[in-house]
Amino acid sequence: MPSSVEIRSICHSNSGGCFLKLGKYDNTIKECTEALELNPVCVKALVRRGEAHEKLEHFEEAIADFHLHSFVSHSATRAPCCRKTRKDEGGNDCKTERNGQFCPGPLWDECRQL
Repeated sequence: MPSSVEIRSICHSNSGGCFLKLGKYDNTIKECTEALELNPVCVKALVRRGEAHEKLEHFEEAIADFHLHSFVSHSATRAPCCRKTRKDEGGNDCKTERNGQFCPGPLWDECRQL
């Protein structure tokens, strides 16, 4: 059973996800930062905060969150984060797929190269 700290972290991360969907990126960053203060390896909070930073054009912060996500994911001996590339109608690389979901935004490829 998760501890109360883990549950609070999950709640903040989920709240951040809701704000992200609503386009309230500053609130997303605030909630995900709270989640990460409680649980520094909360992967969803890292990705959501990175997406919000990217939308606000805080590119350095976005790259840092995506890089940290990659590090946390790999250090936890999970499957490699990014595994294949989808092609658009013209045969060009579209987005990198991560565990069955498409990675967030154009900075993901740059993050993977760090």
